[in-house]
Amino acid sequence: DEKYFSEKKNVDFKHEGVKLELRELTLKMSPKESKEFLTKFADQLIEDKKLHDMLVKRVELVYDQVAFAEEGVPAFDEKELKDGLVDGLKEMKSGIKDLDIKKGLTSKILVDKDNIIINRDMSMEIGDTSIAINSKDVPDGDKKRYQEASIAFAETGNSGEKIIFSADNTISYKDGGRTEDMKVGFEMEGTDEGAMSFTMKSDFDGESAKKQKVDRTFALTLEEQGSEE
Repeated sequence: DEKYFSEKKNVDFKHEGVKLELRELTLKMSPKESKEFLTKFADQLIEDKKLHDMLVKRVELVYDQVAFAEEGVPAFDEKELKDGLVDGLKEMKSGIKDLDIKKGLTSKILVDKDNIIINRDMSMEIGDTSIAINSKDVPDGDKKRYQEASIAFAETGNSGEKIIFSADNTISYKDGGRTEDMKVGFEMEGTDEGAMSFTMKSDFDGESAKKQKVDRTFALTLEEQGSEE
């Protein structure tokens, strides 16, 4: 609904050397409006089978790499993961009505001239926890694309402790294929706990998904109190 939005034009945006001039749309909702919005959004997620397929394929990709490196890993069960995902979304939806959303929801998106979302920031406070979500999909000409997503949880008023989940992917296009550099990370900022990251480089030879060859290398990194294993 347009009544929730305000607009700002000619906003400068910079990322990894890319400079763009974008349009900023800011969405603000009251706590009641936020609950209604989240309920409708949860319904969309529950029904979005394309999203389910995409998420499961991403998990399967990582799972297959781990299974290749480790013995005794059980076979990947796509149906079980999809069913668990939908059940989790339904459980999330049922709990929305009981959420203590103190200040409502604020979301800012930056869109280009074709109304494609380049950057999205969303924040809200639920009970004593603040949640910040960011996503980026930044084109760099015809040869490269930067994709990022993160979600951070923090207790309001504490000493800066924060739990951060992040993922980024840099896509470089070449004649007859592309290269993807992906990193998935987990970090507990402001604590003595370590961080974990999974990186994978994929070289795709061929433009057709059915005929292309893929060469992948990956690494799992664990960091504890500034040391790396």
